Amino acid sequence: MTANSTFQPLSRYTIIEILDRTYRIYRNNFLPFVGLAALVMIPITIVNTLVTQSYETSRTASLFSYQDPDYGSTLGYLCIIGIILPVLQTVLLNGLLTYAASENHLGRKLSIEAIAGEGGGRLGRLALGLFLFYLLLGAGGFVLYLLLGILRTIGLILFIPGLALLVYAAICINAFLAPVLILEDVSAGSGLNRAFGLAKARFWSVFGLMIAIWLITFIISVAFATFLAWVMPQSGYQDGYTWADVLETVVTTIINIFLAPVLPVGLTLMYYDTRVRLEGLDIALEALDMPNPRPYDLTSPPARSGLVGRDWLNMVILVGGVIVIYLLFAGAIAAYLGFSGIY
Repeated sequence: MTANSTFQPLSRYTIIEILDRTYRIYRNNFLPFVGLAALVMIPITIVNTLVTQSYETSRTASLFSYQDPDYGSTLGYLCIIGIILPVLQTVLLNGLLTYAASENHLGRKLSIEAIAGEGGGRLGRLALGLFLFYLLLGAGGFVLYLLLGILRTIGLILFIPGLALLVYAAICINAFLAPVLILEDVSAGSGLNRAFGLAKARFWSVFGLMIAIWLITFIISVAFATFLAWVMPQSGYQDGYTWADVLETVVTTIINIFLAPVLPVGLTLMYYDTRVRLEGLDIALEALDMPNPRPYDLTSPPARSGLVGRDWLNMVILVGGVIVIYLLFAGAIAAYLGFSGIY
């Protein structure tokens, strides 16, 4: 391989090491990552706020004028607020941060301009992949709804494993879809199969990392929210959208900006670790006779998206775990209410 002063050979990591490396990469690239998140989230938050206010004003006006609401406008508002803006933010944030984390993991530190310039050309494929992903989820949910509504008892029997498969596929595809479509030379449709096949092969490691990052970010969010509730004057809250609402939106956006890079960075590192373990990515990159080799320079192996016995076992454990947690939580709530004398 041609000598390269920046390329860092890949290696395997434990989940703890991936978490540690995630926060080290974030810390070492704090300004580019936070700046990138701010450039994406601030305009989207502003548009979301304006559209929400316009929708609320229109709805209030229709109620006081005793006129039927304009359902066409309502649908447009809801599509912008509930679909277009969240998907746009997901594409921009996950796509660009995934590319930045990948380059840093391989030994190359990029500025915001370089991240947007080099990674931006691959965002269209990620957008199409997300569209297909949400389309499949929606179709799967609709089929399950029909089974439950038409077949009744038999539908319920089919509904439970169908829902387990849908959730299992959603977790796997969502985890690696951005790394696959941003870092590999594959189509959007093939990317869904690749993401599912890679993630399900190491499901519990991937799922455990996602839960760990979610818990960390949740604790930080609660701490900031508690601080916000303590320092914000309650007298600012009045009917309508006041300066207090604006302040709350600003602070919430700032918190989200700081937390947004963590999950894309962690999943990018898990993607690399998975490919090193399963596909020998480290050896394949080192064998390329070129400077700065990247996964994009390699032909992606065929997707192993077929379900095997281990996948069904994982689904059973996943569903069983959710049921146990739900029963424990419901039991704890019931015990608390009984102890408090509410029942």
